[in-house]
Amino acid sequence: MHLVRAKVAGKLRLNFDTAKVGAGDGASLSEALLEVSKKTGRDIVFIVDEVQEMMRDGKGILLMQELKATRDEINSQQGDHGYFVFVGNGSNRSLVHEMTAQRKAAFYGAKSERFPPLGKDYVRYVLTAARRENAVAVLPGESAAYKGFRVLGMRPGLFEEALGTLQRTPGA
Repeated sequence: MHLVRAKVAGKLRLNFDTAKVGAGDGASLSEALLEVSKKTGRDIVFIVDEVQEMMRDGKGILLMQELKATRDEINSQQGDHGYFVFVGNGSNRSLVHEMTAQRKAAFYGAKSERFPPLGKDYVRYVLTAARRENAVAVLPGESAAYKGFRVLGMRPGLFEEALGTLQRTPGA
């Protein structure tokens, strides 16, 4: 976890070591976010890609609960202050939906929006990047790759994993 040092009317002095946030001898993520909120008065937007991965184990679930408690504490402060906004994005739509639809979930009731699915432009980008990285890479044509992407549920992680498997398969 890296916290960017904000510059507000000069240098911002924090009462914790940003390199140790989340470590046993450092401030918790919640403590750090609360202090940054109080000292800057600015909005904090916390973005987690593939947010459904947080549901894999107890530590991720505890972190979600801590982030929700932090959000609630920051957003309920009196007077002028910034707000805490948590944005989670994920490729497994059903798991992301569970995070806001189940009563026991940390973000129960939070707004959930569906982003437009990735399409042919994404597949073209991945193929171009793979060719740039390895000129002799064995890659399917764009049309076949897009069909494969759709078969895999239009999930980027699975698609990129499949392309990696193709590279490791003799005679592909």
